[in-house]
Amino acid sequence: MHPRRGADDRAGRRLLSDRAQPRGILQACRREAAEQDVVVTITSSRDPVLRGEWLRPGALVCAAGANNPSSRELDNVVLERATFVCCDWKEQARIESADLIEPIQHRVLDWLEVHELHEVVSGELPGRQSHDDIVVFKSNGIAAWDVAIAAAAVDRARERGVGLAL
Repeated sequence: MHPRRGADDRAGRRLLSDRAQPRGILQACRREAAEQDVVVTITSSRDPVLRGEWLRPGALVCAAGANNPSSRELDNVVLERATFVCCDWKEQARIESADLIEPIQHRVLDWLEVHELHEVVSGELPGRQSHDDIVVFKSNGIAAWDVAIAAAAVDRARERGVGLAL
């Protein structure tokens, strides 16, 4: 028996099992996670793992996985309930984000309602308007941004004389 496991571990699994809904423990855990103020999904799932009905008013949803046109993390209800939707870059999202592509094809959302992150960060768009707004950020990641921030971090480290050159 593993030194950290035993009766307590079995009791914990039973407790989780008792709390699980008929659809299974994974469904119960997902629902509980979705009821938080900030919900982050990072999966390669072909089917949505987050249901809009689970979200509380005011939730921020950051969907950073499912970066191909045949994978979904968010169901259409997430997008129906969202009062603000943004992504890294719309041109990339039109190719990679089934989380946006499919709802747009089904007229749940329109590309005119999808904004780019730089518009919010620069103050061009306000983003959240009300405490109860559900906000969705669909991130596919942009490699150029990653390189730019890494270069800025290296420059600051050099300026401050910290870090280790390899």
